[in-house]
Amino acid sequence: MIKTLRRMAAGSAFMAGEDRRAGARSRWFCYPYPSEEFTIATSVSERDGTLDARKRLCDNAVVTMTGASPYTRQDMHTPGDSIPFALSVADERVYEPRAVPLGKNCGCVCPGCKQPVYAKHCMSGKRAPHFAHAPGSDCATGFETALHLAAKQLIESRAVLAFPELVASLKIADDTGTMHKPERQLVASGRRPLKSVVLEERLGQIRPDVRVDAEGLGAVLVEVAVTHFVDERKLQLIEQEQIPAIEIDLSKFRDATFAALERALFDDPRCTRWLYHPGVAKAKRDLRESIQWLLDAATKNAEAWARTHAAREEAERAENAARNAQQTARLLAEVEAADTRRAQVAERKRVADESSRRRRLEELRRAAAFKARPEEQKREILLRRLGLDRLPPILSLSVRGATAFGVKDPLVWQATLFGGLVHQQPAKGNGWVARNYARAWMRHRFSVPPGRDLEANDAIDDYLMKLAAAGALIDCRTNSYVIAVADLTCFEHVTAVKNDRNFDPARLQWTPKDHWPDKAQVWVLTETMKRNVNEAGRWFKMASEMHRNTGFSPIQICEWASQIGATKEAIAHYLIRTGYLRVGPTVLV
Repeated sequence: MIKTLRRMAAGSAFMAGEDRRAGARSRWFCYPYPSEEFTIATSVSERDGTLDARKRLCDNAVVTMTGASPYTRQDMHTPGDSIPFALSVADERVYEPRAVPLGKNCGCVCPGCKQPVYAKHCMSGKRAPHFAHAPGSDCATGFETALHLAAKQLIESRAVLAFPELVASLKIADDTGTMHKPERQLVASGRRPLKSVVLEERLGQIRPDVRVDAEGLGAVLVEVAVTHFVDERKLQLIEQEQIPAIEIDLSKFRDATFAALERALFDDPRCTRWLYHPGVAKAKRDLRESIQWLLDAATKNAEAWARTHAAREEAERAENAARNAQQTARLLAEVEAADTRRAQVAERKRVADESSRRRRLEELRRAAAFKARPEEQKREILLRRLGLDRLPPILSLSVRGATAFGVKDPLVWQATLFGGLVHQQPAKGNGWVARNYARAWMRHRFSVPPGRDLEANDAIDDYLMKLAAAGALIDCRTNSYVIAVADLTCFEHVTAVKNDRNFDPARLQWTPKDHWPDKAQVWVLTETMKRNVNEAGRWFKMASEMHRNTGFSPIQICEWASQIGATKEAIAHYLIRTGYLRVGPTVLV
């Protein structure tokens, strides 16, 4: 059982007790418990012998903690749960729990409700030493008031205080957009001695927690905030007094010991902020005056830039207006030119349509005149058109319904069809013969007796098929035929080569150049005979080189032209069909 002997002053308290057990005497020692350095109680048995041995055991029991509390965050004080300091009834000063006797003999009351409290030393180390109310107490201001009184008591007893840095600064953007941030330090951060400390003295309409006279600063009002901070109304009253003021924020302070408070108040100004300083306004005016020349220069530069920019914009607007005018004029000219072109195209189309209509009317007139003539006159007209003295028998082909066109000699209508739809048609840009068109074309030139229309159609269809078999046409299997010869002469030479199984290529001759086909005629024949565009291009390119190679024999030309991937016979047939080559006179029928 521990018996308390005496209590020493706060900051140097010493507690001792003794216990007798099993014939051995034990002594207990308890030293003050600051947060930076503390000792734990130990037992020294007198059986250990000498005093040196007892002292050695005591010395070995000392534990040192520097810079931090020995308690975890869960062990620290929680508002409403424990009170870190209590008010002594004897001298009305606040003390830590281990600075007073244990339990209800501590002689202290709660700073908030003024009710007696119990001192708990908590020697096991599981909780921080604290004061506790008697069971059933509903005090909620003990922690706040205790921390508030302890802070003021330390400031008064130590007569020092840590002040935060005070810097007057401005943030001004000039007319060019440049940001200026001048600043001036009014108070340096650090600890300052206090010439005087006055607690809770009324000053006009306010009662500051502490009023101090700090070295280098003069009178400063100090507010200690745990749960209640300075509001706007009180701040206005402080500004009316024109006295500097700071506020110490202890709202998050939980390591509530004198040592921790000393660090917060005297060494670490981070929890302190300036509420008001009368020199800030003047410093800001001075800072503004110090950069006023920069602001004026920026204003002049901005005005000069604005004038230059306005002039540039005006020039750009004028330039854009001129450019837009030019573009508008060009667009109008283009529109007018397009209208003119459309009008010209429309006029050309109208003229072409009119010309085509007139040609068609003329053709119909001539066809009607031809239709009205007797058979012999028709024969004479055909001979003049073909440049012959008699109709070529090569055009006489045996077909069904050959007598359905009102003429005795079928060669007359057959020569008419070939001369009008095949002979020299590629030179006119026409490379096709449609079956239905051929039927209508023939009826404009020959009278078909009533009831023989079907025979006439069969005759035309059979004749076109026979011409295709003879090599003058190519059947496309779509009721149309491709013209495969340039004219009647080419057809005669193609037939001569085709009918002679023992044809000798050495008999091929160049057609006189004045009878050579033009390129348009060659392209029409090539494009219709060679349906593939790329293949037609290769054959046409080969034919276009003929005028350079007339010094070579036709056989040599056919061998040279075979480089396009065709046989010599196919090339010979192509050159005969287009009119570049012909068969010698001895071969002609």
